Amino acid sequence: MSLLSTPFDPARDTALVTGAGNGIGRAIAQALVGEGVRTVFADMSLERVNAAISASGRPELAVPWVGDLARSDACDALLAAAEALGKIKSPDSMKALAVALDDRDPAMQYAGVQSLKSITGHDYGPDVQAWKQVATGGSLPPYTPSVAERLRKVTPF
Repeated sequence: MSLLSTPFDPARDTALVTGAGNGIGRAIAQALVGEGVRTVFADMSLERVNAAISASGRPELAVPWVGDLARSDACDALLAAAEALGKIKSPDSMKALAVALDDRDPAMQYAGVQSLKSITGHDYGPDVQAWKQVATGGSLPPYTPSVAERLRKVTPF
């Protein structure tokens, strides 16, 4: 029997699992990506999240998120990241991502950048100022595909 016995559309739905770095949270998150569901692996430890994702059956469907959910701004950023993964471009999710980019914690900024990459399909690298422009609806800075992106388009694998 599949883990997903109720209607769930992995093409448009996203799972969010807290405590995904170890224990039951890790097992659930790994089972979800194994079933083909895009899943946000949320935990307080980047090392645990990365290890859980690496050990999962389909790591390409996993998105790391690191933060302390005892902080309300972290909760907002996590929800925004999950929405962005589902490509929901609501003004509220964009505002929450802008808050994540303003955070002093690099992990929060990273989560915001990863979510914005998912929404826009562009990659402005680690330039938080450029991503703030994107999140606040300002004009986008000129987009230049990275060498890796250009190579991916011409290589068959």
